[in-house]
Amino acid sequence: MSSFEFNKIMGSVFSIILFLLIIINLSNILYPIQEVDHNIKSEKVKTANLKPNSDKKETSIIEIDIEERLLSANIDDGKKFSKKCVACHSFEIDGVSKIGPNLYNIQSREIASTASFKYSKALMSKTGKWDNNNLDSFLKNPKEWAPGTKMSYVGIKKGEDRANVIKYLQSLN
Repeated sequence: MSSFEFNKIMGSVFSIILFLLIIINLSNILYPIQEVDHNIKSEKVKTANLKPNSDKKETSIIEIDIEERLLSANIDDGKKFSKKCVACHSFEIDGVSKIGPNLYNIQSREIASTASFKYSKALMSKTGKWDNNNLDSFLKNPKEWAPGTKMSYVGIKKGEDRANVIKYLQSLN
């Protein structure tokens, strides 16, 4: 092999390396890495892990604070989602209590305060009002938020759906 052929081969290798470096630099300019604010009040982060000797994979969950989710929440979507609740709850001004209490004007109402409804001891022991955080926690997992509650619903897993329902409940005042 002559030195001229060796120079052509090395020139090709260096050209490819140069081309890759240009692509990497352009991608860094066009798609910069954004830093994440780790001080969000209610953010929960779980990393995806594949445990050794196990086929089970943990899922990643990033949950944004309810106040931030409410900014983009949709009342109509919340109303559609809450149609699942009408079997047990009413949403009218003077609606009757069914298996669960009437949810009209629940926003900022004292917890377990509807006189015509018999609440579980778990909810009776809770103090405070139905604010956005309490509603979000209860709707996410009622049995975890109020252990011993009579509410048999498993909860709303998606934070966006919970925000939509809360936005709809806010509109019922």
